[in-house]
Amino acid sequence: MSKKEQKIQSILESLDGVQRATPGPFFFTRVMVQLSQERKSVWERVSSLIARPAVAVSGLCLILVVNMLVVVNQRTRLPILSENAELTMVDEYTIATASFYDYENMEKQ
Repeated sequence: MSKKEQKIQSILESLDGVQRATPGPFFFTRVMVQLSQERKSVWERVSSLIARPAVAVSGLCLILVVNMLVVVNQRTRLPILSENAELTMVDEYTIATASFYDYENMEKQ
């Protein structure tokens, strides 16, 4: 026999004493329980996390703080228009709508 055949034979002989593996007690029962349980979807897990009072309250507080910061920053950034600039803006956006609805004057023209 060659060295290779001896090695193969020794490997095969090492398997002679091998017995079939047996599962632990109640293994089948535990597997069946795991299979019968419904798995929560990602949305169910996220909604259960958000529904916790600590997370919900901290989220609402965060939203309120961000809103307050936006309002405060917006008030400080409002430009102060002079009276002349206000009149200019009024003149730019004024439309003489009275002539559109005055049908008697339109016929005379």
